[in-house]
Amino acid sequence: MTGRLEGGNVLALGNSITFGGGLNQTYPQRLQAMLGSAYRVTNSGHPSQTTVDLTAAFSTWAQQYYLPGKRNVVLLSEVCNDLIVNGASEAQARAHMQTLIASARANGWEAWFCTTLQRTDFSAEQASTAMAINAFFAESPSEHDGLVDWTAHPSLDDPADANFFPDGIHPNDNGARAIAEVTFDALT
Repeated sequence: MTGRLEGGNVLALGNSITFGGGLNQTYPQRLQAMLGSAYRVTNSGHPSQTTVDLTAAFSTWAQQYYLPGKRNVVLLSEVCNDLIVNGASEAQARAHMQTLIASARANGWEAWFCTTLQRTDFSAEQASTAMAINAFFAESPSEHDGLVDWTAHPSLDDPADANFFPDGIHPNDNGARAIAEVTFDALT
């Protein structure tokens, strides 16, 4: 990690949790309000996308959203669809994220890993795999430029809590607020 964010550009890259369909304010919108006008926060959430999909498109987004002369940070939130959609193993999902991080770095971005939240549709194996991947990146700081531990927020630890996850998967406005708070604390 190259230090705390003190202005610049943040690209929130992820799946439907980042996209935030149906919310009054997505977590990237809330993060923008918290960070203020010294920052540009872009929501690049893509429902149902996997890290393989995001990596394939990243160089285009990297060029589209990059701000020369600014600190450019990409928040990477995508492991769950690798497990759910692709049926990836722990090694495959971790390798996919490592490839996405390498692509971000190669395009001049700081790559910040966001931990994967649990879901009610995870099998026991998928839940365990997500936790193992979170632990790997938390314990391996050289693998990324920063860590945003969404799982550390007490309101985000139970996907069956309808006050934050009405469908057991996607955060509602309360959940998006909690994600934005954790992200803000990590970046500042």
